[in-house]
Amino acid sequence: MKKTLITLSLIAMALAGGLFSACGSSEANGPIEDILTKEKIAELEKNYTFIADEFCQGLCRVSKGDFQDWKYGFINAKGEEVIKCQYSSAKDFTEGMAAFSKTIDGKTLWGFIDKTGKEVIPAKYRDAGSFVSGLAPVAIDKPNNDNDDDWGISLNEYLWGYINPQGEEVIKIQYTYAEEFTADGLAHVQKDVKDADDAYINTKGEEVLSGYTRGGNFSEGYAWVAKGISDDRQYMIIDTKGEVSYTLPKNMEFKHDAMFGDGLIPALKVGRDDEEKYGYINAKGETVIDFKYKDADNFKNGKAKVKLKKKRFYIDTKGTEIEEKD
Repeated sequence: MKKTLITLSLIAMALAGGLFSACGSSEANGPIEDILTKEKIAELEKNYTFIADEFCQGLCRVSKGDFQDWKYGFINAKGEEVIKCQYSSAKDFTEGMAAFSKTIDGKTLWGFIDKTGKEVIPAKYRDAGSFVSGLAPVAIDKPNNDNDDDWGISLNEYLWGYINPQGEEVIKIQYTYAEEFTADGLAHVQKDVKDADDAYINTKGEEVLSGYTRGGNFSEGYAWVAKGISDDRQYMIIDTKGEVSYTLPKNMEFKHDAMFGDGLIPALKVGRDDEEKYGYINAKGETVIDFKYKDADNFKNGKAKVKLKKKRFYIDTKGTEIEEKD
């Protein structure tokens, strides 16, 4: 069976794009095409090398410069650049703050800005996630790490914990990996890279679920987890109490960022000819949208982006293609 789970280092890169962020605000939120006209987006594409897919808390990430030296900033719902493109990387705004990075003495360091662009927590962490429930995951170098810069460094050389908006360490920096908290009040952490020891903690830092070798974020009361390694790995869907809702057959698995949205989660099925196809199941394991896609994203606000052959498009929760608005 061909495995599609990516390395922790790639997960970190995914997080840098705000993959797991929850915008949560009464301000402009959602897909950029729902907020700006096609004409405005086309105009912005002439000025920026990257434009994020969605707005969070009224702001959208953009970048300028060439591929080797992108600088990130933010535009508002009018398409105006309100936070200058000056950061090496940036994540979406959540709870009024956004993580940013800059290069200092050859090291990429992360901090947090508010919506005025003020640096409220200085860049001193080796990596950082987004604030959810008043907590954000941050990483520091492991003790005795002699790397003077980012050359050859891996995520395994970091330790993770959680800070509050004042920059105070609230949950001890001790994990080999940690993700944002979700609306379900739990966060996925890894206690040991070599043993693939994954668990879930609450906002008090208490371990409430453990014993997994892989795991995804909770959403809508459910998360995917796995036990075992290599070809013996078994994927399951659990609730917040750890009860198994569904155990996947051996020819099915989840990609690392799969989460429930609108009651559905994208899953991957591998056929006898090793052909991989994505579809959508519910928490009971029932197939709701057939396995036919080359790729499939999480559902959000009633739609999900999928890839069929060479075409990418949105579908609704019944699997019907959504026509783009003019």
